[in-house]
Amino acid sequence: MPGEVAAGHNAATPRNAPSRSPDINGQRSTHPSNSNPIVPDSKTSTHPLLAANYDPGFCKPGHSFIDMPTLSAITYNVRTLYGMTTSGEDDAKQQRIFANIRRVSIKVDVIILQETKSPPAALYDEFEAEWLVFDNPTVIDGKVRHMAGTVVLVRRRFGFNFVVSQEILVPGYIQVVKFQPRNYVNQGRPFFSKSFSVTNAYLHSTCNKTKLKQLQAFALYRDTCAYSFAGGDWNVKLLPSDSVSGNVSSSTICKAFKEAMSRRRLLEVWHPAMTKICVIATLLNL
Repeated sequence: MPGEVAAGHNAATPRNAPSRSPDINGQRSTHPSNSNPIVPDSKTSTHPLLAANYDPGFCKPGHSFIDMPTLSAITYNVRTLYGMTTSGEDDAKQQRIFANIRRVSIKVDVIILQETKSPPAALYDEFEAEWLVFDNPTVIDGKVRHMAGTVVLVRRRFGFNFVVSQEILVPGYIQVVKFQPRNYVNQGRPFFSKSFSVTNAYLHSTCNKTKLKQLQAFALYRDTCAYSFAGGDWNVKLLPSDSVSGNVSSSTICKAFKEAMSRRRLLEVWHPAMTKICVIATLLNL
């Protein structure tokens, strides 16, 4: 299903350098470490706090369940941040997309983007003051190709009390960002005692053979986190209401999608919009 988010049972680091080259795993070289040092917040604490003593009551509403991750997220297929074919439209469309991202990001913790077309790293510079940027470019034969591409943005304030890292399952198509709780935390920032992951998936839109392989890679991934969230543009239509045409995906693709959700212990919550943007699923491992 295009543009949906699911949740259930679950490395590279965020980009920070202005330039990078792809490595053997299809990732770009990034910040040398992901230490996210704990910096005391003068408004809430003077020293880092032992995680066991964290009181969720001090954090804003919406993050008050310390044993259960309650992140808010959006998924957005931007359909090209880079490499548009129509001359003269590049800058205008790019600014519209960035404006959309800023508008919807006001109250969310995580943003997952699809079809970025693997733009130059510098394109994300304006987000880095507030967001950790995890880029998953399409890399073929050691070169970045301006096709597909996914990105996960994590609000720095939200990720402050976690060690945040990513794994690339399929370069340019599927990435997993993992959140491991720290031993010492800041009382004024969100904190959950359980680890969790966010998967961003963009499945091939036309080739069923490729899409099937991508679903299998997603299904076989061994997520070691306690909880998982998965979203993106799946390009899988289980029901006639999932598309304007009323067409559904092949029985092979539908079966593979359902088996992947079952294997990963994920449950989709149906949404009436065809785009199924930000559909949150129920955790099965409570």
